[in-house]
Amino acid sequence: MKHLRLSAFVGALATVAASQAVVIMDQIGPSNNVTGNIGTASQRFEASFGGQFDAGALDNFTVTGSAFNITQVEAVFASQAPGAGGFNYSTMVQNVAIEIYSSPTAAQANLNGDVVHQVLTSGYSWNTAYTSQASDALMTATVNFNLNPGTYWLAVIPRADFGTANAQVFVYNSSYAGANPGGNDGWQANPGGGSGSTLQHPTPPPNFAYRINGNAVPEPASLAVIGVGLAAVIRRRRSK
Repeated sequence: MKHLRLSAFVGALATVAASQAVVIMDQIGPSNNVTGNIGTASQRFEASFGGQFDAGALDNFTVTGSAFNITQVEAVFASQAPGAGGFNYSTMVQNVAIEIYSSPTAAQANLNGDVVHQVLTSGYSWNTAYTSQASDALMTATVNFNLNPGTYWLAVIPRADFGTANAQVFVYNSSYAGANPGGNDGWQANPGGGSGSTLQHPTPPPNFAYRINGNAVPEPASLAVIGVGLAAVIRRRRSK
């Protein structure tokens, strides 16, 4: 019975935490898995290019109410690799960077996010069955970082060598507006200027096919109540 009470208490806490899971931003929908969708370049190239062509497709979202722990980021990509008869995400993408910026100008100053910069070599997957084209894929990444209330800009930037079959990747331009949409305010940052531009709105300015999931971070007062309750359970167990 003693173990049951403690397990029930811990289980209740887990249920409360799970109930706080929310979709913070969602611009991935039915319109993002159709043939002919136009994308915006978001890619880091090989070191020999000197960062000249590295670019990020970034879009805004807002965290409201309280701090959130971000647990998952998703994006839909289009690709091309005409020299190899197709693009293979599993072999051609070396890593995926999750970048969070305070503003588009921060991204233009440095593609490494000034709020969050996470380079993932694992913990992400590609679903090439999501779209109607074999060269496209839904990327799902498991992440772990906190964001305080505020407005931010997200870019998901794969690392792929252009020298391997002229490989290029593009984030889908999105016409779907789910949770907390960016309001057709997507930007492309290219600090090196190799694409002939620096910071620009694609024409017409799109949303990008991004999704962010997370959990509300408990307020300190809530954590204190939880701690008191758990301590009480432990004291009762010890006294018996």
